[in-house]
Amino acid sequence: MSRTSTRTSTCRTIVELRAEMRRRWIIPLGLALFLSTAPAQAGDEFRERIIGRIYTGAEIRKNLEYLCDRIGGRLSGTESGRKAEEYAKKVFTEYGLQNVRFETFTMLGWERGELDCEVSSPIRRTLGAIALGNTPSTSPEGVFASVIDVGFGSPGEFEAKAKEIRGKIVLCRHGAPPGHRSVHRVEKMTLSQRHGAAAMVLINGTPGNVPQAGTCQPGSIASIPGISVSREEGEWIARLAAIEEVKMRIRAVNRSGETTARNVVGEIPGEGDEVVIIGAHLDSWDLAQGAIDNGTGSVVVMEAARVLASLEEEPDRTIRFILFMGEEFGLYGSKAYVKEHADELDGIALMVNLDMVGRPTGLGLGGVDAALPIFRKIAAGMRELGVRSEVTNRAALHSDHQPFLLEGVPTASVRTKLEDDQLKYYHSAGDTIDKAIPKDLTDCAAVAALLVWEAANLPVRPAPRLAPDQVKEILIRDNLKEALELQGSWRWGD
Repeated sequence: MSRTSTRTSTCRTIVELRAEMRRRWIIPLGLALFLSTAPAQAGDEFRERIIGRIYTGAEIRKNLEYLCDRIGGRLSGTESGRKAEEYAKKVFTEYGLQNVRFETFTMLGWERGELDCEVSSPIRRTLGAIALGNTPSTSPEGVFASVIDVGFGSPGEFEAKAKEIRGKIVLCRHGAPPGHRSVHRVEKMTLSQRHGAAAMVLINGTPGNVPQAGTCQPGSIASIPGISVSREEGEWIARLAAIEEVKMRIRAVNRSGETTARNVVGEIPGEGDEVVIIGAHLDSWDLAQGAIDNGTGSVVVMEAARVLASLEEEPDRTIRFILFMGEEFGLYGSKAYVKEHADELDGIALMVNLDMVGRPTGLGLGGVDAALPIFRKIAAGMRELGVRSEVTNRAALHSDHQPFLLEGVPTASVRTKLEDDQLKYYHSAGDTIDKAIPKDLTDCAAVAALLVWEAANLPVRPAPRLAPDQVKEILIRDNLKEALELQGSWRWGD
C-alpha cells in the first residue's frame, strides 16, 4: 500500500492519543505542549501517530525484564545467549516484522572459570579480581612476578618503561592521561604482550570496589593473563609499588573454543532497493543482567520495530532491524554481517547503532560531513523530544557500527545521557535492571523510530558510501589510526 493512499488513515484519533497519554503521565512536558498546540497537518499527524504509539503502548519494560530477570547475562555461544536470540526472534515476529530470521556465524567462545589472585609481598592479600575475556588458563602454579605500574597504559607510558617491563605484571588504569585519547583495554593488552609482560592487571576507573569485565584480545586467546581489579584494590597496589617491590600471583582456569551465535534480523520492506539499518548488540557479560550494556539498546530497537511495523505506510527504503551477538568478544556479529552482505553495502543508506542508551540529547554522525545538513534538519524537528539541533560528527570505534564505518557505510547514533549511577556499573556485577530508567528509554525509542523513518523516506540518501581513501581520511582526522593499528584493523598502509 502506498504512503499517499494511506496518509489519512489512522488506527486511533489524535484526540484519543492525547487523552491516553495524559492518563498515563509518562509523556514529557515539552512533548505534551507540542501535541496540544501543533497544527494537525498531514506531517504532524503522522509524527503524532508514531510518538503516540510509543508513549501509549510501550513494551520496553516487559522486554527488559525478560532479558534481565528471565535470561540474565547473555554471553554469546552459551545457553543464555541462545535463549536471548530465541526471545528476540519471537518479539520481532510478534511485532509484525517480515523476513525475520537468524543469521548464524562462527566465533571463538570463552567462559570464565576459577581465578585466584593475590598480592604475595610485601603484604599477603587475596584480591577480588576477575579474568578479562579471552584470558588463557595459567599453569597450576600460576604466574608469579613483580608489579610494574605503567600509569594508564598509553603507548607513550609503555615506551617510557620499555626496558623494565619484560617478565613483570603490568598494572594500568582504565582510560588515558588527561588530554589524550582514550586507550582501550585491547590496546593495553597488545602493548603488554609486545613488551614481554607476564600479565596485565587493569584497574577499574570507577569507585565502588567492583572490578570491570571486558575482552582483552578479540579474535584469539591472549598469550598472557589479563585481569581486572577494583579501583580501590588497584590503587592500593600502586601505592605499595611506588615505595617498594610488590609481587603478585595469578592462577586462572578458563574455557574456550569454537562456537556459533546468531544475529537476529527482521525488516519492514520498502519500495526501493536501498536499506536503513538500526541495530544494537544483544549479548552481555556474565557478571550481572546486562541491563545498561546492552539491554537498553536492545529493547529500544525492539520498541522502534514494534511501532514502525504497526504503521499502515510503506517506507521508501527497507528498514532492517538487527540485534547482533558477539559484540562483547570483538564485534563478531557485525563483522560477520558485513562480510556476508558485502555485495549489498552500496545499498545501505545509513546504519544507526544503539549501544548503552538513556535519555536522548542529540544525534551523532560517524564523521560523514556530507550528511550534516540533512541530520541538522532532522534534529531540528525533534526538539520537543529533548534533541539539540547541533549534530556531533566524529568517528568512533569499539561497537557494532565499526565494521560498517570501515567499509564506508554512513553511520549514526542517538546521543543520550546516562546517569553516574548507571555508568558506575559498566561491565560489572552491578549492571542490573534497577539501573535502567524506562522513561528515558521510551524517549530514546521515540527519537530512534523517527530518525530511521525519516532516513528511510528522504528523497535522497543522507550520504553516498565512502571510498576507502575517504574512510582513511576520516579515521586519521579523528585520531583513530593508532587504535586501529593496535587492534590489528588498520588496512591502509602508511
